[in-house]
Amino acid sequence: MDEIERIQSDSDDLLKLCFDESTAPGDLERAAITAVGLRDTVAALRSKEIKARIEQKEFY
Repeated sequence: MDEIERIQSDSDDLLKLCFDESTAPGDLERAAITAVGLRDTVAALRSKEIKARIEQKEFY
């Protein structure tokens, strides 16, 4: 599992907490905020990875 997949998995786990009725309201809010932040991180890393691939192809 690469770094992006691990972060995505962590985000998925946090989102599951958001739908668990036993999650306390304060924990729910923190889980949701952190999950969204991780999703943004995944998107940024994937964008950076795609950009690097495109730039690499331009040099061939």
